[in-house]
Amino acid sequence: MKFIMPRSLRYSFLRIALPLFLVAVMSAGTLSRPGLGTVLDYYLALPEAYFMCETTPNVTREYREKQIVRKNISSGYMEAKSEGHPMQVALFTDNKLNVSCVVLSITCGAGCMCNRFAILQAGEKMELTDVTEKIFPNEKEIFRAAGKNRDYSLEYKLPEYGTVIKVVDSMTGKALCNIHWSGGRFVIR
Repeated sequence: MKFIMPRSLRYSFLRIALPLFLVAVMSAGTLSRPGLGTVLDYYLALPEAYFMCETTPNVTREYREKQIVRKNISSGYMEAKSEGHPMQVALFTDNKLNVSCVVLSITCGAGCMCNRFAILQAGEKMELTDVTEKIFPNEKEIFRAAGKNRDYSLEYKLPEYGTVIKVVDSMTGKALCNIHWSGGRFVIR
């Protein structure tokens, strides 16, 4: 004897089962994505060294929060201060490759020893590791693409929207080249 489910029961089952299935599938990718979450999560997890240059403040969570100037969490971008110098922090993700990294740029002018640029990724224990040399063009490649010699001091302008880092001459502000986030790494175009 064959059991035939009544039509009304079939529709009730589908109305409940389908949304539950979709939620399970969508959250599976989110839960397994490596990284810390939002740009703010990454910022709060930055190593203390990024908040020190000439002084050694007590870098607590409260200290870090007080340094925040502006944040746009939904775009993965924020601005803060590091010893009074402007700090930009941007989150880059590639959902296909399941890769997330945070890019940090601290600028204080040409020749200043507090200029910093780093790309960090969260490891298995959620510690941040510098991967700049692995996934970002080196200065020699940047100068070659810009058609300039090494007499320029570079400054990196992070995007609030989009995935293009603008490289500029820190003395004049003149654009030298653009570096695009593509395939889980940064490339000059």
